[in-house]
Amino acid sequence: MNPVTVSIVLDPDFGDRVAKVAALGPVWMTASVANRAAAEGYWARKTPDAHEVTYWSEPRTGATEEEWLGILDNIEVHHGEPWAGSGIAALEVYGVAPDEGARTALLEYGYEITNARPDGFTAKRLSDDQHSP
Repeated sequence: MNPVTVSIVLDPDFGDRVAKVAALGPVWMTASVANRAAAEGYWARKTPDAHEVTYWSEPRTGATEEEWLGILDNIEVHHGEPWAGSGIAALEVYGVAPDEGARTALLEYGYEITNARPDGFTAKRLSDDQHSP
């Protein structure tokens, strides 16, 4: 299996866009009314070979470095190479801009922000020779 791209949705109004993002890889969504309804709809229609959508029971905003470390720990435990096999190639983040706390936490986990978008950013996994824990 090849490393995956994991989407992290911190936009509380992301809603039904989750199906489009889940077509590309696993998704983790922040808690909100709109996102809960969209996740439940996705789960009801999900086929056995479709990517998972995980819904955090508490809101995640990415407002602090500490929160980012918790988010990344969740993602690594469930999708990282030592635990889940194929590993993570990149993270697609929706709903927040990359701030210093995000950059620091991402770097600690071996990611570098490579693309900022109006609705979020992309962080790619650094190769082992680019990152030392």
